[in-house]
Amino acid sequence: MTPVTKNDARRIYLASDAKLVFQEGYDLFYEDFSEQNSAEPYLAEGCLCVRSDTSWLVHALNASSDPVRAGKEIVQHMKTGEHLYFCILGDAPEKLRDRAGSYKLAREARTYSDPEIRPLMPEDAPQIAACCAPDPEDTDIGRRIAKEALVWSEDPPTAAGSPLGIFRDGTLCGFVEGRRSPMTGITPINIFVKRAYRGQGYAKRLLNAFCARPGTVYCYSCVKSNLASYRTALSCGFRKVGEYLLIV
Repeated sequence: MTPVTKNDARRIYLASDAKLVFQEGYDLFYEDFSEQNSAEPYLAEGCLCVRSDTSWLVHALNASSDPVRAGKEIVQHMKTGEHLYFCILGDAPEKLRDRAGSYKLAREARTYSDPEIRPLMPEDAPQIAACCAPDPEDTDIGRRIAKEALVWSEDPPTAAGSPLGIFRDGTLCGFVEGRRSPMTGITPINIFVKRAYRGQGYAKRLLNAFCARPGTVYCYSCVKSNLASYRTALSCGFRKVGEYLLIV
C-alpha cells in the first residue's frame, strides 16, 4: 500500500465514481480531511483505502480496481477489533455475493408532480410524530428510520430544507428526505412509509417527487435482503452503481 495525503485522497475520491458508492457517515472522511481527522488514506491495487479508528474502507475507483487484492494487503495490517468494508462499482465478484451489505443506486432529476405530496413544515410535527410512532411489528430498518425522523418533530426543518410527505385523507402516510453534500453534489435519500400504507405505491411516488428537484445527483441505498425496496428504486429510474459490503 502507498500512503497518500488527505488532499490527494479527497481529489482522487471526487474525480471518480467512488463518490456514488458511499455509506452514510463514512463520507465524513472526505468532508473533513484535515489535520484533526485521524483517517489514514492509502492507494492499493487501484483502490482508495481509508483507515479510521475502528475500520478500513476500500473504494474501487474504476473498472480496473481490484478491491479483493487490496483487501488481502489490508488484512496484514489490521488490528484486533477492526472491520473491513468494500465499496464496489457495479456488481460484486461472485466470491463476494454472499456478503452482507447494501445496494447503491443513483439517478438524475426528472420532472414529476403529485397533488398528495407536499413539503413538511414545522406545524406538521404532530403528524410526523404519529407517523413515526413505535411499531413493534415493523422491520429493524423501519424502526430505525422512524426513530431518527422523530427528531424532526422536536426540531422541525425549515421550509428551505423540508422533507416531502405524502398524505391520504389528511393523514401523513410517509415521507422522504435528503441533504445535498456541497462537496460531492450528491443527495443521499432516506424514505419511510408507515407499515399500514406499504405495498400501495407510496414509496415510488415519494421517490419520484423528491427526485424532481434539479441541481443534484440522487443516491439511494437499501440492504441487499430488501428486494422490494431495490425494485422500487429501479422502477423510479434509479440504476445500480455499486455495492457496500462487510468483509471482516
